[in-house]
Amino acid sequence: MPKRYEYYDVGDASNASLFGKNWGAQNFTVVAPKHTVTSVKLKLWRSGSPGTVTVSIRATDENGHPTGGDLTSGTTDGNTLPTGSPYEWREIALTEYTLSVGTKYAIVCRAPDGNGVNYIVWRYDASDPEYAGGNYEFSSDSGASWSSNLSADFMFEVWGNPAGVSYTQTISEVLGMSDSIARRADFKKTVSESLGIVEAVAKQKAMHQTVSEVLGMRDMIESRKHKTRIGDLPDHTITGGAKPE
Repeated sequence: MPKRYEYYDVGDASNASLFGKNWGAQNFTVVAPKHTVTSVKLKLWRSGSPGTVTVSIRATDENGHPTGGDLTSGTTDGNTLPTGSPYEWREIALTEYTLSVGTKYAIVCRAPDGNGVNYIVWRYDASDPEYAGGNYEFSSDSGASWSSNLSADFMFEVWGNPAGVSYTQTISEVLGMSDSIARRADFKKTVSESLGIVEAVAKQKAMHQTVSEVLGMRDMIESRKHKTRIGDLPDHTITGGAKPE
């Protein structure tokens, strides 16, 4: 189950309006243990109907500015955000992506279909921010260039799973172990049954051999008795029939 990793969630007393080409970003540095990102939560509200809000993770350059394309991204319906206080910690699901420990990334947020009347507002702390792993970034040209505010931090939370652990794989491995154990149990049962059959056959064979031997001994005794009776008969003459001349 995903858990919260990097975050900053206190001191929000300021608002940044995002719409059209005006984008916002918050840098963050990944801390151990190594983990993925599956979603982010941002403290937001809206004015009017800003439409779809896109949030993504991007790499940062040597100056801490977002750079390159989206590493992973997700969207949410900005028209369902609250229109004021209490603001919402809106969770935006992202395609799971593995982050590198010690690396600085940027959470980039924009409402490209918004305007000066229809926009989203991302809450931030400009009084005495305590998050040391990053800072507030702002772009007025759809992310082509960025400016940093090192004295401010947007409200954010990074959620994910421990890296290298796939819950689907883990479940499959457990099921595989169960199957293996079952197969071993069946094999053991089969072997036992086979041994039982062999033992039964052996017993039957032994019994058959014993009976054969007994029968053989009986035949031998009967044969000897028969020979003895014939040998003991006295000589005799044949009677009956014609007498010799």
